[in-house]
Amino acid sequence: MLTNVEKDNIKIDGKLNEVHKFLFLLIILIIYVVPFITKSIQRYHYFPTDNLLFKIINYLPFLMTCFIYIKQKKLKLKNDLLIKKTPIQNYLYAILFGILLQPLIFWSGSFSVFLHTGEVYLPDKILINLSTNSLSKNITGILTTGLIAAILEEISFRGILLNSYKGVNVFIAILMNGLLFFLAHFDFFRVFTIIPIGILLTLLTIVSKSILPSIILHLMLNSFHYMLSIISYNFMIHFYNFLFSPLISLLFFAAVILLSSFLLIKHIYPLNKKNKEKQKLPFKLFDRYVILLIILVIKQSLIDKYASFPSS
Repeated sequence: MLTNVEKDNIKIDGKLNEVHKFLFLLIILIIYVVPFITKSIQRYHYFPTDNLLFKIINYLPFLMTCFIYIKQKKLKLKNDLLIKKTPIQNYLYAILFGILLQPLIFWSGSFSVFLHTGEVYLPDKILINLSTNSLSKNITGILTTGLIAAILEEISFRGILLNSYKGVNVFIAILMNGLLFFLAHFDFFRVFTIIPIGILLTLLTIVSKSILPSIILHLMLNSFHYMLSIISYNFMIHFYNFLFSPLISLLFFAAVILLSSFLLIKHIYPLNKKNKEKQKLPFKLFDRYVILLIILVIKQSLIDKYASFPSS
């Protein structure tokens, strides 16, 4: 005879399996369907690939998959997806993290480029690339790579996925969310960038009980350089030279650790202690869909790595 706790855990395992399956299908769409759409548009020249409409079309499979899942499961915007207001300090945390994380984003991204291509990527290259951007390209980048991507990914990971981890140990839920967020970006060489960011986005969502601050943080991480380009290119040069200096990068990294630790101690530890009695049995976190995702990401990363080197 099963106890109530055992019945609850079986129910949670089934819910986790369903959400992991949803993420698996979503990532298959991103890896295979979206590139097919992109190449088809490029091949037949329907419209320029830097066009806003082209960028939006790339997100349609993602958008439709999320919409269908939300409707099918009858998820509620406030209670399940956490799309609701939160105190002002949580938005300020998001903005502060968005600035403090910029050196980490750059240097870890630079390391990823080096692993992929053997090329050393320094701040000067960012400035050269951004100097050629038009106003319309910067706005398109903010709206698509920034806003649309942030909304869809936060609904998927900090809304749908995090909702399925109710009843799981809070720290395990945060770590698993960071891991699955990393797998969704299918780049094994960015593991030291994406997992910490996924963890911070999840931490911010749990603290604020809303995905709105994490959307703001995600937007800043994806499109901060576009925003600076619109303000002033000269300002961006001075700001980047300041931001990516070794001393400032270390200070910002230390500030991220301190602020994260403060939020963990103030909010997460008490929450985990409060829910500890409900977390007696282990859950099947690594089901077949998560294992398949790990294999797929390693495979895709190796393909991209060898494709980036010129043939001899």
